[in-house]
Amino acid sequence: MGALATLQMALQLPKETPVTVVLVAPALGVMQRRKEVKKSIANKKPSFSIQKYIIDLPLQYILRRIVGIRGFWKRGLSAVWGNPKLVTDTDALRFQWPSIGLGWERGLLMFTRAMTSSSRNDGMDDDS
Repeated sequence: MGALATLQMALQLPKETPVTVVLVAPALGVMQRRKEVKKSIANKKPSFSIQKYIIDLPLQYILRRIVGIRGFWKRGLSAVWGNPKLVTDTDALRFQWPSIGLGWERGLLMFTRAMTSSSRNDGMDDDS
């Protein structure tokens, strides 16, 4: 989401200033999809959501329990770190901090669902 702001800032720099912008996993185009989703949601009437109570709530509980296991972050980071022996408790704590906030698991599920549904609908998928 910060890619658009970064590009706007780079374009506002003086012409003589050399600019190199590296985008890592940019989410360009997500804003347009959000508007489309908001319109489709606005047209729907509120109803009992089986997805929320049967799928989302149990998955959120499972995510909270897994992330809360002692040593979860250190083991996970050791699996992907260049040298697992260099992972410190401080490194694990920095990755753990966002999971302390309220509602992170719901946000993760919503983001995952949005990305998987948009990749099925946008026709840009390499596998189709």
